[in-house]
Amino acid sequence: MGGFKPPFRQSVEICSDTDLAGEGSKTCPPGNASSTQQRPPVLSTIYVDRDGRIQSSEDDIHRHLVAELDLSRLNDAHHALWWTGRPVPARPLHRQRTLGREIVPTEQFDLHLVWSDQGIFVKPLAGVFLNHAFWQAQLCGGGGDVALYENARGLLLSYVWLVRYEIDLALATEARLLPRDTQWAQWQAFVRDVLRHVDPNTLEHVNRRFAFGELRLNRLNQIYRLSPRFVRRHLLRGYGLGYKTYGSFFNRSFGWLIIVFAFLSTVLSALQVGLATGRLVGESAYQALSVGFACLCITIPVVFALAVAWIFVAVFLVHLFETLRFNSHLEQRRLSWKKEDQDV
Repeated sequence: MGGFKPPFRQSVEICSDTDLAGEGSKTCPPGNASSTQQRPPVLSTIYVDRDGRIQSSEDDIHRHLVAELDLSRLNDAHHALWWTGRPVPARPLHRQRTLGREIVPTEQFDLHLVWSDQGIFVKPLAGVFLNHAFWQAQLCGGGGDVALYENARGLLLSYVWLVRYEIDLALATEARLLPRDTQWAQWQAFVRDVLRHVDPNTLEHVNRRFAFGELRLNRLNQIYRLSPRFVRRHLLRGYGLGYKTYGSFFNRSFGWLIIVFAFLSTVLSALQVGLATGRLVGESAYQALSVGFACLCITIPVVFALAVAWIFVAVFLVHLFETLRFNSHLEQRRLSWKKEDQDV
């Protein structure tokens, strides 16, 4: 990792050490200049590690950054990301607005540049990623994490895509995606220098997720629900942000039934009109067709009603089992954590 360097020079950094110490941009963490050198700024007060344990962000900066910049779920599904979006840069923020998308800030990195009916999710670019010394110490230091370095470069590159015009910068600062005091001339100089260090075409030392720009959430859900690699664990939940209640689950999953019933009703009405005319009353073939289709229309709603009831019971039981299993595992982990703390 020793050959890796920050993707911009110190002369163009947007958040200086003084800013991170709280004397400049109000969006940066409070503190003092001396303590900043001893205790690097963090992105949050706490984080939850992969074991589900709540950790103080200041206890282990590296693990904190790994949790904040985790793209493992998208990397696992990289073979199918072509289904979720085109391999082109994300559109700038003002273009997102013209498409009617709300800009929704999120700190979950694997939702960054994922869009749905709610809008497009964007992870704010914290001041630490605009500081040269932080990159040098936490992301480029000897023995560092290559994957973490590439993820951070990807986040930086995504903002090169998103903030192309001055109006984009205004939208970004208004939504608190960038430090509020960022000036347009300052951002232009910063982007020019980033593009000298990060090749947006070859994506060298950039996480492969950023080969794609915007990703569709509903298609990510389809991949996680239908791919043999994920179906066992994610059949119901998908990638995420799917259903808040059972009502929304059935509305989205079975809303198409309304079209089916409308079609059946239309055909039944047409058959009734045909039977009311004198020309078709004596047609045995037409009579047989009408009887068969009527029986079919009686059977289909019954079958669908039973199927929906079965699915409801199955989903409820699966959620109940998962909840009980999760609670049991969590209790076991807490006992093991307690024992570890006592041993220490």
